[in-house]
Amino acid sequence: MRPKLWLTTALAVMAVVLVAGKEAHARHRTSDPRNALSKPADHDPGLVLSGVVSPLATTPIEVAVWNLTVPLNSYVTKGQIIGNTLASTLPDQAAQRDEPRLSPDEAGFAVAQAQEDVSQAEADLEAARASETDARVQQLLTQVDSRATEQRFANADQELRVGELSAARYDDAVFAVDSAAAAAEATRYQAEADTSAVSDAMTRLQEARARLAETERQRQLALAATEGGQESGRVAVASPADGLLVVRDPVAGTLGISSDPSVLRVETWIPEDHLLKLRVGQPAWVSLDAEPQVTLRARVSEIAEEPIESPNGTIYPVALSVDNPQGLLLAGVKVHVRTARP
Repeated sequence: MRPKLWLTTALAVMAVVLVAGKEAHARHRTSDPRNALSKPADHDPGLVLSGVVSPLATTPIEVAVWNLTVPLNSYVTKGQIIGNTLASTLPDQAAQRDEPRLSPDEAGFAVAQAQEDVSQAEADLEAARASETDARVQQLLTQVDSRATEQRFANADQELRVGELSAARYDDAVFAVDSAAAAAEATRYQAEADTSAVSDAMTRLQEARARLAETERQRQLALAATEGGQESGRVAVASPADGLLVVRDPVAGTLGISSDPSVLRVETWIPEDHLLKLRVGQPAWVSLDAEPQVTLRARVSEIAEEPIESPNGTIYPVALSVDNPQGLLLAGVKVHVRTARP
């Protein structure tokens, strides 16, 4: 009886160890090995929310933009026309009225002139670089010639000492050394002058391109006004910076420019009866609807103080900041958010 009892006990212990190992492995396993933070357990009483992830707007667009001429989540450049707004909503009407306005013909002529200036500046830069290259080559050649002349002079000096060279020939060698040194110095100055000319040409090209960008903006403003913008009380809105055009506040409908698309935030909402389950700084996990195996860490960054009404009742807008160590470029992607316990 004792051997059977011992065998039964051993099998029971092995079974317990195997089950415990599987449970421990399941607790520490995540769907994505890149995660630095484990997902919450299924019994965690945190909230499960839906939302949209987008880059964080670093440069706000202070006016409401209508009739977008470029799609959201697309790259724009500073000064590019992105839509229009009501003239009455502009923050400084006096400044807007004082801004000089060109007709489409005038703006078109200014653009053409700016394009010619850019072309001329590009040609000047190319010529300056070619001249600099020639000067550098000439400088190298004169340096080689100067060294050879100095060696001949050293030989002539030795020959003069032992009486194998006349004084007249020695004077010729001294003159040749002085001429070679002067030529080397002249080519050095020329190379430095040509390098400076290249720098000046590059500056002029940058200025010409900046003028071209400004005239293009003025032309777009003129065309927008001609197409009925001014008559309808609307004026064109230009991007205040280079970057990605994103939604800054989905409730207010305002836009902004993201200079770093990898800095992400999630916009979502919670019903009023869940308000006590959420606090600023609370950890959360964000999973992409299209790629549920990808999970990103997040934290609640904002909870609106004022609610808004929706078909489902009173809700509060919520924003979360998202850790994005892989630099994933996500804009307008639907996600699910699961918060930790408050």
